[in-house]
Amino acid sequence: PPPPPPSSPPSLTASTSSDSASTFSLPPIIEPEVRRNPARARNAPNRLGGVGATDEQVDAFLDIINAQQPVDDAPVESPEPEPPPERSAHFLRRKEWHTVAILKVKKKGLLVPAHRGEAKASDLWPKWARAEILELTTLKEKGVYELARPGLGQKIFSCHWVYDLKRDDDGALKIDEMGLTDGQKARIVFDGNHQTENDWTARYAATVSAEALRLVIGYAARPNYALRSADVKGAYLNSPAEREMLMRIPVSTDPTLERLRSEGRVWRLLKCLYGMVQSGHEWSKMLRGLLEAIGYICLDTDRAIYVLRKGASECIIPTHVDDLLGAMNDESLWTFTITELGRHINFSKEGPLSLYLGIRIEQAMNGVIVMAQTVYVEELLLENGMQDAKPASTPMRPNTFLLAGGPPLESIPLDAFRALVAKLGWLSITTRFDILLVARCLQSIVHDPREPHYDIAKYCLRYLAGTKDYGLKFEYTGDKMKAFSDSNWGHPEHSRSRSGWFVELNGPISAGSLLQGSIAHSSAEAEYYVTSTTMKKTLPIMYTAAELNIIRKDDPTDIEIDNTSCISMLTSENITKNSRHIQIRYHFVRDMVAKKIFKPNFIPTDLQKADMFTKSLERAKFEYFREQIYVVDVKEAIRLGEGSKGGHG
Repeated sequence: PPPPPPSSPPSLTASTSSDSASTFSLPPIIEPEVRRNPARARNAPNRLGGVGATDEQVDAFLDIINAQQPVDDAPVESPEPEPPPERSAHFLRRKEWHTVAILKVKKKGLLVPAHRGEAKASDLWPKWARAEILELTTLKEKGVYELARPGLGQKIFSCHWVYDLKRDDDGALKIDEMGLTDGQKARIVFDGNHQTENDWTARYAATVSAEALRLVIGYAARPNYALRSADVKGAYLNSPAEREMLMRIPVSTDPTLERLRSEGRVWRLLKCLYGMVQSGHEWSKMLRGLLEAIGYICLDTDRAIYVLRKGASECIIPTHVDDLLGAMNDESLWTFTITELGRHINFSKEGPLSLYLGIRIEQAMNGVIVMAQTVYVEELLLENGMQDAKPASTPMRPNTFLLAGGPPLESIPLDAFRALVAKLGWLSITTRFDILLVARCLQSIVHDPREPHYDIAKYCLRYLAGTKDYGLKFEYTGDKMKAFSDSNWGHPEHSRSRSGWFVELNGPISAGSLLQGSIAHSSAEAEYYVTSTTMKKTLPIMYTAAELNIIRKDDPTDIEIDNTSCISMLTSENITKNSRHIQIRYHFVRDMVAKKIFKPNFIPTDLQKADMFTKSLERAKFEYFREQIYVVDVKEAIRLGEGSKGGHG
């Protein structure tokens, strides 16, 4: 491992050539917490406080680092001997990487303190202090606590402040030339890591899955349906605490609270706080009770989806903690719901859907719905210095296999590479199915990455740089569910085949790419394995769609396979010598076909949509399949749909 940096390195200074420019000083770049978790480099600049550096100051500061010269005025008689090449190079790369990330983010003014000490040291402390006062006022208005004196031996929990920045409807941070404008928010978080099983009875809280969310959005992709959203203000603060818990009064600028703290008074919590183990469960239970009281029914197949039907009118609400999404063909049902819920809880935002879980969602006038994460992609490119990179036509070079081994990773710190892979993985399962294959391949080597692997990740970033506005498209096509199953037999290194699947219903619902656990003896056996996986992934979606009356329970789901031998194995009752060794758990696919739950069909390889999740393709074929899995330019899709219903298009 690289040697730790000095505890108090000297300040580095740089000046610009501008007449109005002045010398600025940077505190230690790599702090202990950043060294322990370099993946937090995006937040590292927030520990510096102050205003952002200019481009000239950044360049000057990097020149000092690259020169590797002492910054004090002491004369240098002879050059110091070079330290061991590997350790010094690694340390310099690590330091320079943090410095570049810090200054790039700092210039945009994205200053989020990691703790209250950093907030107080920041030039924006008045705004953070105002956010703290607003949080304390909210807790008092909601009756979250009452003052108490702790008894002898009573367990007292602690808390801490957490800071964040608000975003606008497009997911972008609210900033201007002078810094942030009314974007700060602060929250008191209970230290639930000290709780034991005696402090709570249940902690499970249902949240809508990504597949179920896309299922509802695809169902609403028709002209007579509308999408609405509501954000509950301080959701957990509305749910009553099941057990009595004492907590120390948080440090604040309120003189009354500080006096009570010095007297040894504590808070007896009457309602849940963020950070409690049981908070999610208690809020989910309360929300379910409120919705069921006004006529909603919770689905048996997904406990986070509620449905209200009155005649031909219906309203479907998927829930994710404090975010509610409504899909309805009669807006009076949504108005009724918000009015009734408003008697018990407050909403910070309610209206046409634009941003949900950090994903921008728009509906065109013709009913087409698009989902995109343009801001997320732009921030990812900025963090990795690829915002001006030359765009690539595919996320992975054609006919590329990701192999283990190679030169050691030297271009980027290990934790930074892992953070990059994690963000690519999140993007690939939300709105960018077109990078799913490369994300899964990188995740398989994240325990021991090498330099060629980083080159593959950078190539993927180049592809994202040219497709920032791409996302998923949903359009009503008759409520017909269809699944695609494919595999790429064998791998030149370990001989394991890669499975790929895709499920659609008025748009993309589910997609996956996975290395098979067993080595297949033939391509037919590999296809047989992936068919089993595809059916397991599709069944929960079928059950939810049937309960929502999107599809009929008795209608079989078509599963498209491009291997006739595999189809023969699925439809035949005979267990031949070529299939006798296959594990029993894979043979349930025959039962699914026999019960007519799935119907296997042959499809030519050139039309097999799941093919792009098994191997890297050349440009023409990749672009064809990208369109087939509904990954499109969302701005163009809204324009062709004659504009946005919400007024953003």
